[in-house]
Amino acid sequence: MEDITGMRRRLQIALAVLVPAVLVLIARLGLHEREPVYRGQSVSYWINRWGDIYAPWNADYPDFDRGPLGWLPEADSRAVPFLVKALKRRECLPGNEYPKIWLGSPPWMRPWMPRPIIAKLVRINASAALGQMGAAGKPAVPALFRGLRATESGTERAAIWDALGRIGAQDPIVKAELTEALKDASPAVRSGAAAALGMVGIPTGELAPTTSGE
Repeated sequence: MEDITGMRRRLQIALAVLVPAVLVLIARLGLHEREPVYRGQSVSYWINRWGDIYAPWNADYPDFDRGPLGWLPEADSRAVPFLVKALKRRECLPGNEYPKIWLGSPPWMRPWMPRPIIAKLVRINASAALGQMGAAGKPAVPALFRGLRATESGTERAAIWDALGRIGAQDPIVKAELTEALKDASPAVRSGAAAALGMVGIPTGELAPTTSGE
C-alpha cells in the first residue's frame, strides 16, 4: 500500500512539473506560428539578429553605435506589432552585464546559455525598419515618440527622427502629429519632431536644442 501511495505521489509531482512546461511550450509554439515569416525565419529571428553580439556587423563588441543595419525589403505591416515591441527592448541586466558574463564564460558552457542580445541595437534597427516601411509604419508613431522620451542616446534618437520623417512624408496625419509635437514638454520630442519635419520639407521656425547623447 505504501509503495502505491509513493508511486502516486511521485506521479503527482511529475505531472505538476511537466504540465506547466508543456503548456508554456505550446503557447510559445502558437506564438511562433502567428509570427510573419520572411526568408524562412520568423520576424523575431531577424529582430534578435540585429542585437546578436556575434553577428558579423557587431564583431567589435562593445561598439554599440554602428547605426541602422536595414531591414528585409519584403517585410510588411504584419511585422509592425513585433517591431513596436522591439522598440521597448531593454537589457536583461543593468549596464549590459549579461553579454560580459556570456563572453567571460567557458566556451563549453555558452551553448547552454541564451545568446546575449544588445537591446540598444535592436531598438535602433526597429526604428530603421519602421521608417523604411513608410506609411505602413504609422501605427508605431506613438511608440516612437515614447522612445524619444526614454533615451538619451544621440544615435538612437537620430534613428527615431529618421523613422518619423519617413513615415510622415507619406502620411498627412503623421505630419500633423509631428507639428503638434513641437509643443511637447520634452526637449527630445520637440527636437525629434523638428528633425522629422525638416526631412519632409516643412519649416519649423525656432527649434528646441537637441540634447546630446552617447
